[in-house]
Amino acid sequence: MRSSFLLCLMFALLLGLCGTKAAQSQTLTTEAWRQDLEALVHGIETRHVDPFHTASDSAWRVAVQHVYERIPGFAPHETIVAFMELATMIGDGHTVVVPPFEGPHRFHRYGVDFYRFGDGLFVRAAEPRYQALVGRRVLRLGRVPVDSLDRYIGRVFPHDNDIALRWGLQMTLPLAEVLHALGIAADKNEVPLQVEDETGARHTRMLTRPHPVTPEWLQTMLFEGAATPDGWTSMRDSSTALPEWLREIGAPYRHTYDREYRLLHVHFNQVRTGDVPFNAFLDDLFSVIDTSGIDALILDLRTNEGGDLTMLTPLIRRLIAAEVDGTIGHLYVATGPRTFSAAGYLAARLDIYTDATFVGVPPGTRPNFIGETDPYRLPNSRLWANASTLRWQGTYAFDDRPWIEPDLPAPLTSLDYRQNRDPVLEAVQKAARSPSTRQ
Repeated sequence: MRSSFLLCLMFALLLGLCGTKAAQSQTLTTEAWRQDLEALVHGIETRHVDPFHTASDSAWRVAVQHVYERIPGFAPHETIVAFMELATMIGDGHTVVVPPFEGPHRFHRYGVDFYRFGDGLFVRAAEPRYQALVGRRVLRLGRVPVDSLDRYIGRVFPHDNDIALRWGLQMTLPLAEVLHALGIAADKNEVPLQVEDETGARHTRMLTRPHPVTPEWLQTMLFEGAATPDGWTSMRDSSTALPEWLREIGAPYRHTYDREYRLLHVHFNQVRTGDVPFNAFLDDLFSVIDTSGIDALILDLRTNEGGDLTMLTPLIRRLIAAEVDGTIGHLYVATGPRTFSAAGYLAARLDIYTDATFVGVPPGTRPNFIGETDPYRLPNSRLWANASTLRWQGTYAFDDRPWIEPDLPAPLTSLDYRQNRDPVLEAVQKAARSPSTRQ
């Protein structure tokens, strides 16, 4: 299953850049946009496995009619955001209208990176001209106080649960057209940002001159969402080492071993095949387990947004077998807001088939969810859309939990990030057998 909002976005870019500029070279008429609306609606209603599982049929048709009537007064970006809202209304994390990243209607981003830590929304990194904002707590963006931003972003960022909106803020708040169309910003090319410094003093800075969104930016956000772009300033202390879980995020899977704690840390960042075939990686991993003496194993899914679900069965089987015969000590599963789709399914399987301790922040996927990709293009704007086509049952049919609640809550705070600390690793080390108690 190659899914999730971002994976679908990358899929659209990789397949659709050729010919996109030519297809969008002319200004679209009201009739053309309305034809695209009809194509969007038809695609969702005929492809989606259950299009009215969240919103009722009647509410959906009222919303569609509302967009149809307002298209003549919309600017192109407002029509596109209205389409995004319709897709998000379906109520799952895989049904989406992809914002344009090429052509005359391409979207733009401001040069700041927002991140919701356990203690609030901060400017995690920024390009040089906004360096003074880095590390500051966000109080207001445009017309909207920080506590209300989730409600706005939840209208356009497809999500399975509210936890996923923490990831949605990072992805969506920099997009200038989205901020304007949602009413967060009064202008499409600038937005005031109010922040608070360490002393409690408040400062307002106007974000201006947004950059065109590029496939390179998208790839960074998709595969390395916690990375700092080249030339930007990060709030992280550069004098100390980056924590292990934030290193090599672009690698689908790897493992590290802490001899002091006899702790094996499996960094499972993407459910896709890397340079080393997955089965070969598993052979190497379980060879380490068999020969090293493991008191604890962390399966870290905090940066895993999903991928090919069919890859997971060998991993699940071998983890269960290793737990039964005692070769892995205790199993810990680390999750976070970006634990999505196939990664969320993996967490759900381990929740029912193992005695794993869950640690971190809840995943951004329900144990049972609607997903999968069936992308299609709208005829005139050439926008990509996706409708979810399958039900994925990670646990039991009656499990309607919005997420798996961690046994060991370990949210990442702004101070943790500044100091390059990993609260998940610290929680596991504390819970696992202490070196001082070893015989």
